[in-house]
Amino acid sequence: MTFDPWNVRRDAFVTAPDAWDAYRRGDVDGDGMGFRHIGLVGAWFAAGSLVRDVASLARIELLPCDYWNGIDNLTNNRDRLPEFNEDLDSIAARLAGDGATFTNACRVLEGYDWIGISDSVVSYHALNDMGLDHVTLPAA
Repeated sequence: MTFDPWNVRRDAFVTAPDAWDAYRRGDVDGDGMGFRHIGLVGAWFAAGSLVRDVASLARIELLPCDYWNGIDNLTNNRDRLPEFNEDLDSIAARLAGDGATFTNACRVLEGYDWIGISDSVVSYHALNDMGLDHVTLPAA
């Protein structure tokens, strides 16, 4: 599919809630989600993207490689992902379609304290780069 990257059609972009739902329905293989070219793939990637969407909609802008406690629960403890499936299903349902709003995102952050966006995040710059930056987020 060819499209202008500055004007992506809605049907050419998969949101994190849609990706999570597709994974949970079995429509897509979780092992193919993420950045294949660098080996960062798995259902945990879709889960992390869903949580980052919550943050972004709540006006906390993070990069795909920014981590904090809530993301660590999903990515660095990947075997624990099934423990969060029910919560992630609810979050995806809340943010799907017209539900992708600031108000809904704030309610998700209030209702799922395990997400726990902290005052600082760890930002990875390159694959296997453990000389990380710790970034302090401005108050909302």
